[in-house]
Amino acid sequence: MSKPIFDPVISVFVKGDSKIHENGIFYKVSYGYENENDNPIFKIQMAYNRRVKGRQAPSYTTNDFKLLAKLQPVLKAKFDDMDKRLRRIVYIYDLDNNSLRPEDSK
Repeated sequence: MSKPIFDPVISVFVKGDSKIHENGIFYKVSYGYENENDNPIFKIQMAYNRRVKGRQAPSYTTNDFKLLAKLQPVLKAKFDDMDKRLRRIVYIYDLDNNSLRPEDSK
């Protein structure tokens, strides 16, 4: 099995707008590393039931795009404070407070 091209450090799943996406469609929004490069990247992938949909390019409504743009600096700040040896840490995005919390916390 080959090594994945993208190795996420931190990710958030954001539900896609039901006007254009079927139920169970999410955006997987991540910071991580690609191709063993030391420069971090911000990546948005389409996911169905939280599994990345291969090479499907993301498509957004205007509202989804605004939400993802608002999330980017919050995710980047959390990424900057993290131990970069960690991988695949998933957070929940609190839209009302524009903040992140670990997925397993209530």
